[in-house]
Amino acid sequence: MALGFFFLVEGAVDETFIKEVVLPLLPPRPVPAQVQLFAERDSKGNAGVLHTALQQGFDTYILTDLNNSPCITAAKTKCLRNNFRFKGSQISEFMPIVLVACPEIEAWYLAGLPSANPFSVAPPHSTDALTKEQFNALLGDQLPQDGLRLPFLRQLLEYYDWQLARTRNQSLAYFARRLEL
Repeated sequence: MALGFFFLVEGAVDETFIKEVVLPLLPPRPVPAQVQLFAERDSKGNAGVLHTALQQGFDTYILTDLNNSPCITAAKTKCLRNNFRFKGSQISEFMPIVLVACPEIEAWYLAGLPSANPFSVAPPHSTDALTKEQFNALLGDQLPQDGLRLPFLRQLLEYYDWQLARTRNQSLAYFARRLEL
């Protein structure tokens, strides 16, 4: 068994999802799970953090958006090259630890929202291809301006159904399997 879980995420929305949805589901480990943002740190610093986490025996996961990448493998490679200074053969060595929110983390938020919810939102049966723009359109006027976006997303999580979410989003189901949840 690994020492603990270590998550590297892009931004505050990803961090909130991991802390409020995923961490409570994780089995106990000798060291509490850690979540760190990588988008705000330079690639050399990120590489050092990743290397240290792996050397200390953490189960380490990197969560990144698919963005404009043509496939999951390309997104993983791009993330490692741009944010962690990996090149060539180093990338394939670390590919198994990279998890991709496909296409964006908002898809994971919406995947767990039950059909009966106080937001009057009818979540699609699959959120696999949901973009941030589609997420915003579905929520319409209920979604606050950017400054208040995170508190609103936390409200969505109050109604979150993990098992339902796993059926509505393949990348989340993959993430859950990798974490054995």
